[in-house]
Amino acid sequence: EEDYETEGLNGKEEEEEEEEEEEEKERRNKFLEHGLKEAAEKNPPPPHPFFQKEQDISDKGDNSLLVFISKEMHKGNRPDDFGIVEIDFIIQDEEGKEIMNKKRFEFVMGCGVFPDGFESCLVGISEGDEAKFTVSPQHLTFHLDSRKPSSKEEESQRSEAKLKRISIPLTKTLVFQVKLNYVEAMRGRGLRWDEKNEYSLRLKEEGNEYFSNGNYSIALRKYEKGIEFTFDDPSEDVMKILEEMNDEEERRRKPRVKKEKLLKEREDELKKQRDITKNQIELNICAAKIKRKMFGEALDSTNYLIKENPNNVKALYRRGQAKIGLKQYDEAIHDFSTICRLEPENSEAKKQLSKIEKLQQGEREKEKKLYRRMFNDKTEEQENLEQIKEIKGGTALERFLISFFTGGVTSQHIMILNVSLGLLLLWAVWLAVFADVGIHGYIFIFLLVGLIFSVQWVLSMVDVTKKEEKNE
Repeated sequence: EEDYETEGLNGKEEEEEEEEEEEEKERRNKFLEHGLKEAAEKNPPPPHPFFQKEQDISDKGDNSLLVFISKEMHKGNRPDDFGIVEIDFIIQDEEGKEIMNKKRFEFVMGCGVFPDGFESCLVGISEGDEAKFTVSPQHLTFHLDSRKPSSKEEESQRSEAKLKRISIPLTKTLVFQVKLNYVEAMRGRGLRWDEKNEYSLRLKEEGNEYFSNGNYSIALRKYEKGIEFTFDDPSEDVMKILEEMNDEEERRRKPRVKKEKLLKEREDELKKQRDITKNQIELNICAAKIKRKMFGEALDSTNYLIKENPNNVKALYRRGQAKIGLKQYDEAIHDFSTICRLEPENSEAKKQLSKIEKLQQGEREKEKKLYRRMFNDKTEEQENLEQIKEIKGGTALERFLISFFTGGVTSQHIMILNVSLGLLLLWAVWLAVFADVGIHGYIFIFLLVGLIFSVQWVLSMVDVTKKEEKNE
């Protein structure tokens, strides 16, 4: 009986201890939450650059594509191609007149529901954010409409997108007020290699379509998404963990139909095709980055490709272009010379070498002028004067005008001008005294006298040579 009572007491003590531990955990969690809130209030995250003002994201930098984020939630999920997206949006013209207003509008990105310019803006915000996009008519386009679908799935997606496409005027600037409610990305994990290759090839061709039209930012987005479909799947254990995580999250995409595994021979063949497509996309990414003047990133990408294959001519060419952009001319010469050694008839590499030679010559001229000023203590006006003295040929009027507009007027020039202006002044006085010129004539004489004095003042400002003679 005593043992039974002791066990009962021990059980009660354990329960009490567990309750106390749970209460302590709750207190700690509340304290932690309170502390985090206080810390967030005292040290808020730095404002997104788009908060400061409207940001121009157009390739040409002509303010034709503007983004302003009014509310940022820092969730991180951003829309990309083939992803499911839900938004609230209001479309207005520049005068504020409402054209369309929709709530909880769901669509698939990159298939042609919205104009190209709108999607370029949308990929810059994340789930929960609110923003304003100002899109000019040149970005209210649907370039993919001109491309033939490469598969039945693509044809089906295009048809569905056209049915869902919003009807808006495409000839005037539009303002979109957007709230991004939901984002569900399309991943390549778990797909067979024939499916992965289909997606990567499709995205490469779509990127090429935009690149040829000068839409380098959209082309880059397509290429970078295409690369995702060239990666191998993780191990089976990791795939199980990822699938469990996906099951816990809200999913709107229809579950994939599991297909039979491919034969090893077929899979190896598809992987070889994958390698070719991957190399092409990586080179296209470099080209798009160079067009967008992202020379540092392009250089890193090409270094990786050349490390894998030192004789990759296209990668060497892209790296040479990136180095020109970074003004690393000697290293660029090395890359283009390597191409000429590998392919002696490569005319493009030879053109780039000629281009570098001209650029280097221009840099050398700038350096010469800089050093000349540093060591000779000569001003720019003095250098211009020396150049004028070296001018041979030409009429006296040409030499005088060159001298006048470069600040190298001599005392002889001053004398000639003074005599000419004196004669003009005498003529103006004669007209005023002896001729009946009327009111218009007097106005003309007044303007003429003003011109004479203005020229005298200009001469006093540019008479560099006279000052040099006095100093001597």
